[in-house]
Amino acid sequence: MFDIEAGAVEYPLHASDKPWIAYVMQGSGTVFYGDQGGSKTDGITFSNGDFISFSENAQHGWLCDCATKIMLVRAS
Repeated sequence: MFDIEAGAVEYPLHASDKPWIAYVMQGSGTVFYGDQGGSKTDGITFSNGDFISFSENAQHGWLCDCATKIMLVRAS
């Protein structure tokens, strides 16, 4: 479970060597991806009930508008 408090700073770009699926249980915000050079791309907004998938080694970061709860499941 990934809990983000209201007013939290942006969670910086990071990556995992495994694929993940995220389910937004509560809240809203923007997820950013990183390009080949490690720069942040335009963001994609998310809200309650959205699914977000990350392939292995996909750089991504979060910026939430309010208290947000995201369930993360490692895909196999």
